[in-house]
Amino acid sequence: ALRILHDVILRILTNTRQLRSQIDMILVSLASDDLYLLMRIMENDNESK
Repeated sequence: ALRILHDVILRILTNTRQLRSQIDMILVSLASDDLYLLMRIMENDNESK
């Protein structure tokens, strides 16, 4: 029973590690998009003043 549990935990850990790398990629791309939008908004604000 312990060995099965151990295998399950290992499988979950490896899955979450793969998921986390995918999530990190998504977060990075989203963050860069948001940063770009923020930069554009800041520039527009500066121009309007």
